[in-house]
Amino acid sequence: MHHDCFPVPLNKMGAKFTFWEPDIVRYANRRGVEIVPSKHNHPAGAYGYRIMEEGKTLVYCTEVEYGDKIDPNVVALSKNADLLIHDAQYTPNAFLAREGTVIEL
Repeated sequence: MHHDCFPVPLNKMGAKFTFWEPDIVRYANRRGVEIVPSKHNHPAGAYGYRIMEEGKTLVYCTEVEYGDKIDPNVVALSKNADLLIHDAQYTPNAFLAREGTVIEL
């Protein structure tokens, strides 16, 4: 939700937010939920998350900009996941016109 890419400032969203900085390797809580962050390629910076609980794994990895090759961090994060949430916003031709840019709204 970087201000260069997201149209609504956080203070206008009508909710109270608590943020977790993904500069640590791993997070686990008392209920057994474990979250592993992984930085991937994006001009404004982006993270994917591997969320594990009770033997199931969900990977949430959006805003990936691959360029000429698949990001090995995304592959490692997603390996053997039960469910992967991933996006692909552009067709290959549209991506060539947008590669490396941050969308200004």
